[in-house]
Amino acid sequence: MKAQANEKEIAALTDKVDTLQEQQNELLSALETSYVNRMQNQAASAGSGSSDTDTAGDDKTTDTSDGNVSDADAEDTATADSDNVYKDGTYTGEAEGYGGTIQVEVTLTGDEITSINVVSAPGEDSAYLSQAESVIDSILSAQSTDVDTVSGATYSSEGILYGAKSALEQALKTSDITATPTPNPTATPEPTAAPEPTAAPEPTATPEPTATPEPTAAPEPTVAPEPTTAPGAGYKDGSYTGTGEGFNGQVTVTINVSGGNIVSAGYDGEDDEPEFSNAWNGIYNQVLGRQSADGLDTVSGATYSSNGLIQAFQSAISQAK
Repeated sequence: MKAQANEKEIAALTDKVDTLQEQQNELLSALETSYVNRMQNQAASAGSGSSDTDTAGDDKTTDTSDGNVSDADAEDTATADSDNVYKDGTYTGEAEGYGGTIQVEVTLTGDEITSINVVSAPGEDSAYLSQAESVIDSILSAQSTDVDTVSGATYSSEGILYGAKSALEQALKTSDITATPTPNPTATPEPTAAPEPTAAPEPTATPEPTATPEPTAAPEPTVAPEPTTAPGAGYKDGSYTGTGEGFNGQVTVTINVSGGNIVSAGYDGEDDEPEFSNAWNGIYNQVLGRQSADGLDTVSGATYSSNGLIQAFQSAISQAK
């Protein structure tokens, strides 16, 4: 049941990441279009200004003596503002972090992201959140949310990153966004009339029962071989206990050393899942075979439980050296 829940959660997160990636691509496309238009307008304005200088009696020009601005310059300024992708102002967005919803405030001026602040993150660990906030510098430097998350605080930095994306989407000018048409609802089909019941066939005569064959004797169970031990491991005789962090909490392992070799081991913990039993059998046999907990392979389908047992064995063995 837990594995199914994890798969559903991973699928939901994957869908959310795909949706956010599509939104990001739309934002980047809009920014690129705005930049191209702006460059074209600036080139056209520069050509027009040169022509005005050479031709006397044309449109009004800038009067440097009294600070008046020409009508052409005012028109250029208005055109530049109209090419902006975002509206100036402060916008708030939110997304899921490691411990819950993170709310982010983004301020824009002249299509430039001037500041980003985390205004609410009640479920986040303060240490991880502080580390994750370094993604804000990356966004401001790149002037884009197309940046990497922070290693060691991945989920918290994703919450900040996608919260900023949500805020930027709200700041987009409506004229730059092509609305997706709402599809017309499909008409509900008329119910199909239930077919007339088919007459029950005449019962078939019951065949004579076949004689039950004599049961085959069950084979004798094969005795599991004792795990091999490496000669001369050189550990101190006695019992030693170590702990490790498994999938459902802490697990404790006790090893028994006799004649310098690990001869047996047992565990104590709250993890009673079937995966843990598989992990124990795999790790236990490797330890007795190698007389060491170093370089062991984890058990497929029980990685976290395997790592917890390896940690506990390594701790116990270190005391026996």
